[in-house]
Amino acid sequence: MAEVRLSNITKMFGMQTAVATMNLTITDGEFMVLVGPSGCGKTTTLRMIAGLEEPTEGDIYIGTRNVTYLEPKDRDIAMVFQNYALYPHMKVFDNLAYSMKLAGVAKQRIREQVDTAAALLGIANLLDRYPRELSGGQQQRVALGRAIVRQPQVFLMDEPLSNLDAKLRVQTRAELIKLHQQLKTTVVYVTHDQVEAMTMGTRIVVMKDGIVQQVGTPAEIYRQPANMFVGAFVGSPPMQFLRGELSGEQDDAFFKSEGFAIPLPVKGDITFDKRNVSLGFRPENLTFCIATENDWAIPCIVEVVENIGGEALVHARTTGGSPLIVKLTDLETIPTPGEQVKVRAAKGNLHLFDMASTLCVATVKVTA
Repeated sequence: MAEVRLSNITKMFGMQTAVATMNLTITDGEFMVLVGPSGCGKTTTLRMIAGLEEPTEGDIYIGTRNVTYLEPKDRDIAMVFQNYALYPHMKVFDNLAYSMKLAGVAKQRIREQVDTAAALLGIANLLDRYPRELSGGQQQRVALGRAIVRQPQVFLMDEPLSNLDAKLRVQTRAELIKLHQQLKTTVVYVTHDQVEAMTMGTRIVVMKDGIVQQVGTPAEIYRQPANMFVGAFVGSPPMQFLRGELSGEQDDAFFKSEGFAIPLPVKGDITFDKRNVSLGFRPENLTFCIATENDWAIPCIVEVVENIGGEALVHARTTGGSPLIVKLTDLETIPTPGEQVKVRAAKGNLHLFDMASTLCVATVKVTA
């Protein structure tokens, strides 16, 4: 096990910046997830840690060693790819043992490590099969086992679950979490799936256009997004936004938009006079209500209702044309398409984002 540290890492492909001045420390035994849309630089970052790409600038450390210019075989890492990369002509046992055979490990030691990894992953009964005789989930476990037998300091995983169907992906995700808890090895995991990131990561790195947007625990990323991109990217359904103005004074501030005004007791050093902002909220932080004279509410028209069993997603549109999604768990009070309703904040956080910088400038906690 070892710490991984990226110091001022930049990667250029010609004139294109793939990763821009990244500084990141992945602590010993941590499960760090790099997440973001396609082309954000997450896989390039993983490949630089692996030694498959050389950084244009900066240094990479694994433990106390500077590995920036070392070959992949000298970095004491193991990679798991999305396509599994198993040798089709070798049985499962030989796939697991191959790297140890190349390293000249004694046969008895190879058998012990293969048996240990196979038992850990539940594939001990598959050792005499060929990859073509295995399901996708079984092949994925073999690929993981091949990495485990090497007993590396760091596991590098590049979207290893993307080829699995939805049910198997959920199951394998849980297996990976349990595996990390048992091995306590440092893991760097790349995915575009924010659900994987939220459920698996000790911490998450959210990236966009080669730039780190935010680093934090899943709870920090979800509850306190640094900017509008993070708020919209993390969460399903994503964070909702209303554009408007912030005016008034602290403890007596108002967010005004589309003919309604929301009182917001905002704290902090913020300019209130007609500041262009966007108000962000999660679908579960909204509810339907009957507005009283002293209560704010957003008038909407219901467009679509998605009943997904234990909850319902109500897609509505404000009178000004902005879309809103309300997540309901009380299935006895679901409105119908075409119905005129009023929406207000329930318990949770509301976020104010500056429209010029898109940064979150204030978080307002709603208690009722």
